[in-house]
Amino acid sequence: MPATHAPGATTAPEASDTAWLTQPPAELAAQGHATDPLDLPVALPGGVDSPDAGVDDNGQTRVEPSFEPGFVRQARRRERWQSPWVRAVLGALALLLLVGGLVQGAWIWRDDMGARWPQLRPLLGAMCRIGGCRLAPPRRPQDLVIDASSMAPDGAARLRLDISLRNRGATSVAYPWLQLSLGAGGDEHRLLARKVIAPIDYLRAQGWSPQDIHRRLLQGLSPGEELRLHLPFAVRAAAASYTVYLFYP
Repeated sequence: MPATHAPGATTAPEASDTAWLTQPPAELAAQGHATDPLDLPVALPGGVDSPDAGVDDNGQTRVEPSFEPGFVRQARRRERWQSPWVRAVLGALALLLLVGGLVQGAWIWRDDMGARWPQLRPLLGAMCRIGGCRLAPPRRPQDLVIDASSMAPDGAARLRLDISLRNRGATSVAYPWLQLSLGAGGDEHRLLARKVIAPIDYLRAQGWSPQDIHRRLLQGLSPGEELRLHLPFAVRAAAASYTVYLFYP
């Protein structure tokens, strides 16, 4: 008949299960039982079975990174970004980006910078010699105005155009190109001729030397300067009207 147990009662362990507790260590060793608590098997985290896989060079148990708490990983990341060599590398990169931005800005706005701050022209000129660019006065057509112009006969089949050109800006500007259009007049308003005149051409027409022309082209038209041009040219038909435009190609 099977044994029954009352509710709440506990069963006593059999003698064979606890007999090894009273046996001498020599008998336990002979039966294959561990006599030293330190010799009991220990399960290492992360499924590490061999001592080589769970112990580092100093003889300490190695814990896999996946078992590190989140705050430990965050502290390690902060410590890595705050290390001296990381800060030095980041500082060098920031300085390099700053210098590159300044050089790029100077390259794009070199003409305006040279006209606004003449003391920077030697430095900008050296940059252009290295990079192969050209330093010239800025092109600002909004600062140029024709104060007066007139056209009159200048001999047989010749006309002379007189123009008063002024720079009303605060900085020097490049010499503009001129476009002259001649019309027949009357009700037809027919175009007889159109001529585009480059700065070097109308400066030569004033009788200036090549050195003076080269200097003027490099410096541009100074702030508030008024330039009076006299341009003779030949025509094949009588013109009744004319128009002059300033532009930059």
